[in-house]
Amino acid sequence: MMLRGVPRCGAGAATRARLPLMQCVAALLPLGQQALAARRQDEALERLTAVVSLEPGRAEVQAQVGELLRERGRDEDAARHYRRAVEAQPALRQRLSLLMD
Repeated sequence: MMLRGVPRCGAGAATRARLPLMQCVAALLPLGQQALAARRQDEALERLTAVVSLEPGRAEVQAQVGELLRERGRDEDAARHYRRAVEAQPALRQRLSLLMD
């Protein structure tokens, strides 16, 4: 996976040039959160989607990706991320229940 400003993530043929999974998430998550805070939604969506593709159990990030997708009118994709958030953290069910339908 290659995102602007972030080294390649994961294992592969060129492992010397790639970051281990945990380092990738550690690099991508704050960049995604900063982009979200700065209202750079396209960048935030790209980086946060990369985070949940590497670590799908990150419930809050799944919910954030769902919200970004919902804002773009991609309701089915958003609902899928909301469901994943609730699967990872059932306590989110009440907060996300209206958005999941």
